[in-house]
Amino acid sequence: MCGRLTITSGKGEIEAHLNIKMPDDFVPSYNVAPTQNVVAVLNIDPAVGKIARWGLVPSWSKDQAIGTRLFNARAETISEKPLFRSLFKKKRCFIVADGFFEWKKEDKSKRPYFIHLKGGDPFSFAGLWDEWRTPQGNNLLTCTIITTTPNGIVSQIHDRMPVILDDISRALWMSESSDISLLHSLMGPFDEAKMEMYEVSKLCNKAGYDSPECILPV
Repeated sequence: MCGRLTITSGKGEIEAHLNIKMPDDFVPSYNVAPTQNVVAVLNIDPAVGKIARWGLVPSWSKDQAIGTRLFNARAETISEKPLFRSLFKKKRCFIVADGFFEWKKEDKSKRPYFIHLKGGDPFSFAGLWDEWRTPQGNNLLTCTIITTTPNGIVSQIHDRMPVILDDISRALWMSESSDISLLHSLMGPFDEAKMEMYEVSKLCNKAGYDSPECILPV
């Protein structure tokens, strides 16, 4: 799964690496949790980042609380489950990040680890998006991150990892002309040779704690 991410890079760096325009109200964070804001780039406007709530609220939902459970979608069943099937065909996105956390279970405790690309460059998670109409009549943009089997690094601590898109796969993911079989081929584990992982402080366990301390090695 993917239940926590970081987006600490500057707007200019993100725009240069991902070839997008970041939203003016973007706020960096060392500890983003589900139900908090992320930056999503939608397939209907693939050059512009938008503020979105992390945790998918389908347009037909009666209550936005469903989003607290739908912050991830499994790659293996994404085209089968009615909840995700139509979004997979029509409403794909990528979510901007420069790292994510995962926890290793040991006896009765969990130890957090920070995982990122070598060099610390910003990257993109594959995701799905939808808009929900609030009781006040406003549109709420929400998204979910797709997960897959782990690579050799992440498998040391967990049995899932988020789908990370490189430049080529990101373009194909966002293209309207990509067929379903091609899209499925993009949702495998990312190249472990390009990633790093190290243990960090349990300070990151608290969702409201946003500090550089969250990603310092212990």
